[in-house]
Amino acid sequence: MPLDEKKLQCDIDTFGWHAIHVTASSVTPDYSYTIGLSKSYRHPEIILLGLSTEVSHQILKVTANNIEQGKRYNANELYPNILESHDVKFARVKTEFFPDYVGQAIRYYDQSFELLQLIWPDRHGRYPGDSAVNSDVDSAQPILDGMSGWMFALPKWAAVYTTAEVLAGALVSTVFHDH
Repeated sequence: MPLDEKKLQCDIDTFGWHAIHVTASSVTPDYSYTIGLSKSYRHPEIILLGLSTEVSHQILKVTANNIEQGKRYNANELYPNILESHDVKFARVKTEFFPDYVGQAIRYYDQSFELLQLIWPDRHGRYPGDSAVNSDVDSAQPILDGMSGWMFALPKWAAVYTTAEVLAGALVSTVFHDH
């Protein structure tokens, strides 16, 4: 068993869960997710997008501790006492997004499991998709429920056009930006 898999299993055996932190790419924001909540507590795993590793880990730790004490989180409900000043809400993540975001959990479970996205608000308590939500908060948290209409880290107005040759593996030779 590779060292990172030993650490993962040791954390699940000791704490009931393990956190995976993923650095932002050109199409996804920084994000973190749990592995072990389903096995240890029969609760969906949690994914959190758009915050630093340190902040995400603290939020996941509070959430996991609540789950360990018997708390259950459900999609489409508001929950206090995870963040200091605002409620959070959860959305059920569609399985079609699992391969892009939670590959290590897929390998660990080797079977179906549920995943909830913890969604945090802007400073005024507005969530992604709400009118007047801070655009940075909106773009940092693509909602992976399959119903929100936009699941990319790039702004909604961004578009990429390509050719069949590039899709087939040809190198991109020129890039144009239309501002």
